[in-house]
Amino acid sequence: MCAAPPNSGRNFELVVARCGRGGRGESGGRYFITGSTDQMAIRDRTLHTLRREGYCGFGDIAVISDGAEILKRLRRAMPKPTAHNIDWFHIAMKIQPMQQIADQRIRSHTDRTGELPSIDRDIRAVKWRLWHGRVDRAIRDLDRSEKASLDRTAS
Repeated sequence: MCAAPPNSGRNFELVVARCGRGGRGESGGRYFITGSTDQMAIRDRTLHTLRREGYCGFGDIAVISDGAEILKRLRRAMPKPTAHNIDWFHIAMKIQPMQQIADQRIRSHTDRTGELPSIDRDIRAVKWRLWHGRVDRAIRDLDRSEKASLDRTAS
């Protein structure tokens, strides 16, 4: 019989990754998996896999993830320059609750010509721009929406 320590819970964490050269149309790469969440163990596993892909210890490294905390911290342990980016799907998923709130507010109000449809359109536009790589425009739109929202609450 195998028993886990009572305070360990039933959770475990795996890191599954693909290391490759990146770029559009780039195929292949090497996959690895590790059950260790120790930052140095993940770094060592990542560097080993990168070296097998031809990494020589210099050049940009991008960690693209779902926003997991362990992978955000990995950036600090890797050679410089290393960036951490959340992938487009997970960014869109972070925007989805705002979209759902706007949709629900529109459905619950009879005035469909006011500011609510505009907010709904703005959120959809930001999501579309992020998905299509127009990050600067999406950030400007978010800033504009935030300022407009602050102006409405101040008046």
